[in-house]
Amino acid sequence: MDERSDRDLVDACRRGDEAASAGLVAKCTKRILAICYGTVGNADDAEDLAQETLIKGLREVQRLRDAGQFYPWNRFPTWDGWAFDR
Repeated sequence: MDERSDRDLVDACRRGDEAASAGLVAKCTKRILAICYGTVGNADDAEDLAQETLIKGLREVQRLRDAGQFYPWNRFPTWDGWAFDR
């Protein structure tokens, strides 16, 4: 796992560093998946929702005001309507 801080990973991600994007995903996946499972109550749907959430978070990373707050910013996917924009 990438040992850089979230701030360093976000900054690198903003510059197009794919390894940094993978590092952010690796750091957040379990926690995001747990939140999604608690929201939808089904493992398959939770995995889909978590994947969509993380992809959306990476696409929108330029909008993140505090680069050190990727996980808190990205942890409430359904509340922001990200996942249900299907």
